Parts: sequence; C-alpha cells; structure tokens
Amino acid sequence: MWLWAFVNATEETVEAHACISDDDGRTWSKPCPTEICCQRSALLSLGDSRLIVAGNVRIPPEGIRLWGSLDVGRTWDARAPAQMWDVRKHKMIGEALPAAEPSARDESDGKLWASLPGSTFGTPALVRADERAILLTYYAVADGFEEVRACRFELV
Repeated sequence: MWLWAFVNATEETVEAHACISDDDGRTWSKPCPTEICCQRSALLSLGDSRLIVAGNVRIPPEGIRLWGSLDVGRTWDARAPAQMWDVRKHKMIGEALPAAEPSARDESDGKLWASLPGSTFGTPALVRADERAILLTYYAVADGFEEVRACRFELV
C-alpha cells in the first residue's frame, strides 16, 4: 500500500509512506517512510518481487517520475528515478535522472500550488499492456488546454 503524505497547514508534501502485508492483505505493517517525495501516485506489481510506482512531483524537475523496488516494496531506489513526463518541456522524455540524494520534503513553500490554476498535471495510473509493456496515463493542463495523455513503455 502506498500513501501520499501531506502537511495541510503548510501545503507541504513530505516523503510517501508504504505499508506491507505478508498475509494477502489481512494485516498490514505500520506506515514506513520511502524517501520518495511525490504526490498522487500509482503502484503496480510486475508479478514477481518487483514493484514500480509512478508519481507526480512538484519539486524540480517537476513532472511524472517512476521508481522501482526489487523486494515487494520493502525498499525503493529513491536516488535514481526516471523522469517520464517533464512539465517544463511539456513532453514525455522517459530519461533517468542523475543519481542524487532523495528529497524528503517539498521545499517550494506552496509556490507551485499558487500557480496550479494555469498549469497542473498528475494523477498517474499504471497498467500492464502485455507481458513486456506498461501503459502510463496522466492528465496535463496548460494554456487553457486539458489533456489526458498516455505513454506505453518497457522496463529495461
């Protein structure tokens, strides 16, 4: 289970948290921090011990990012996400970001939230398209145009 963590009083996104179930969902662990700072997100099992999560990120470089776990979500590779969609370039790029220390907090102080009526994006969804391909969908609003977008990709 994946949880977006948000401090209402300051409009600050803090690192997402995850819960693990070892008994087919009958009981769950307490929420544990993931080191990944994102908002609305989608979790997808790849059918073995691998999971991926796509989330919208409002700290530079803003956009939709993708992270992976090799151990059913117990740990995440927070230092090397793939930037799937870039809000400043307004296009799908599907590039690995340079390895960096994960940001556990959104340092924007709500400045990006103030700009949302003119430009917003997010609510990613992930689904298996076939044995190898994954479909990512999300919305983007810019310059008065609202779009639902889709990207088909394969993990390497």
